Amino acid sequence: MNKKIFHVILVVAILVFLASLMFIMGITYDYFTQIQRNQLRAETQLAAKVVSVSGQNYFKDMQVSGYRVTWIAPDGTVRYDSQADTSQMENHLTREEVREAFASGYGESSRYSSTLADKQLYAAQRLADGTVLRLSMSQRSVLFLMGGMLSPLVFIFLAACLLAGVLSYRVSKKIVKPLS
Repeated sequence: MNKKIFHVILVVAILVFLASLMFIMGITYDYFTQIQRNQLRAETQLAAKVVSVSGQNYFKDMQVSGYRVTWIAPDGTVRYDSQADTSQMENHLTREEVREAFASGYGESSRYSSTLADKQLYAAQRLADGTVLRLSMSQRSVLFLMGGMLSPLVFIFLAACLLAGVLSYRVSKKIVKPLS
């Protein structure tokens, strides 16, 4: 009887811990995604100002790290892309963020990029000359986020299991003692 109560309490404690961890990771992932979106929006607006002033010269000898920069003509053809050959790229008028930018001045979206083979966050800003400047960055997955926090998570999980084991042993003893 004591063993059965001990196992039930231990399993419930571990399940509650894992459910809490999943909930916290979901909130953390949403929080960091929003930070990435805000950062991408600010970077896009800054780059759009520079391109408006410098034009094509802005892209000359450009070394981009962490972002993909795409300059799109009013007809949807790609004038410049920092990570792909523009002659091989399809028309971008069908892209959600580009459509929004042409319609309202700014657009954003997130989707899988077949060119880069990962999930991307996109932000696009319409320029005064009618073109659109689009920046994108990789959106990290929950597993990537957890990978960065693996050591502390393992330590916390082991500590929680040890604490749950000790507490469930004591509680099960107290429950069974009057019955014995």
